[in-house]
This record gives sequence, structure tokens and C-alpha cells, in this order.
Amino acid sequence: NAIRHGDARHMRLAVRREADEVVLQLDDDGSGLADGWQRTEGHHGLRWLRERVDGLGGRIDVAPRPGGQGTRLEVRVPRPATETAA
Repeated sequence: NAIRHGDARHMRLAVRREADEVVLQLDDDGSGLADGWQRTEGHHGLRWLRERVDGLGGRIDVAPRPGGQGTRLEVRVPRPATETAA
């Protein structure tokens, strides 16, 4: 979506484990999201992703990238209760 709809040339994906969550963060250098994008038709990919994340008890945030052009997508989901700390 960042390439197709946002004209991004570069993307950075980071996945990290925090104390009780797994965090996925995707930054792109594209044109960003139009004002009011949440209220417009379409964005089915983001809607689908939000439904999946909600189903896992997590949360998703989509916003302009701090300090630069583009968009940041951040997904946080709880770590499984059966996972033990290493």
C-alpha cells in the first residue's frame, strides 16, 4: 500500500519484543495520508489489519511519520501468556 498508494520509495520495518508486547513498526517516505482518510471509503487493507489486530487483543496506530515525510504504522500485540522470558 505504501508503494501503490503513497508513492513511497523507501520503507523501514522493525519488529521488537517488549516486556509484554510484540511491536511491529513500519515507516515509509511516501506522500502520507490525506486529511480525513479514516472517514473515506476504501482503505480495506488497513481495515482488515485493524480487525486482525483487535482480534489478538492488540492495537494499531497509523499516523504521519514523526519529523519527516511519510507514514508510520505501528502494531502492538500482547505476547502469548505461554511464552517464557529468556
